Amino acid sequence: MSKTLYVGNLSQQVTKEDLAQMFAQAGGVESISLPLDHLGRHKGVGYITLADADSAEAAIFEWNHTEVAGQIIRVSYAFNQPENL
Repeated sequence: MSKTLYVGNLSQQVTKEDLAQMFAQAGGVESISLPLDHLGRHKGVGYITLADADSAEAAIFEWNHTEVAGQIIRVSYAFNQPENL
């Protein structure tokens, strides 16, 4: 399985640092990308690459459909991550 995750429905209040702290609980975080819109705000989605597939699976189990900064986030494997991230 993939070790890169899609995280959706993120509040504008959530930062890369917030995501790094959250997902570090499942395993080592290698990278985090928050794509930006034309105004420089993140689009409410992120891509997180963890150290290995087991860590990614643990993160999905831990964080999918949980409330973060007032919104229920979705966490799944990232099958179609944009190339330019």
